[in-house]
Amino acid sequence: MQPPFLYENHSLAELTAAVSQERLQHYLGIAGGDAAQALRHYMWNTALSDALYGPLQGLEITLRNKIRDRLVLPGHGELGRASQPLR
Repeated sequence: MQPPFLYENHSLAELTAAVSQERLQHYLGIAGGDAAQALRHYMWNTALSDALYGPLQGLEITLRNKIRDRLVLPGHGELGRASQPLR
């Protein structure tokens, strides 16, 4: 495991400004006002979101395909449209 990065005060101020005080407000509350800890929470949340993106994308595609399959009538195109021209 990588040791925690130690932030210098000017780095904290620059990172806070870059991310935005508003975005970090939630994390500052969790961290008891400790800006370095708030940024670590923020980065952990970003890493968690990144880790879940692939599985969530697969779930979304699978769910959409299953919903589409349920909306397609046998012998018809998507959403009940005839797949063959009407005569």
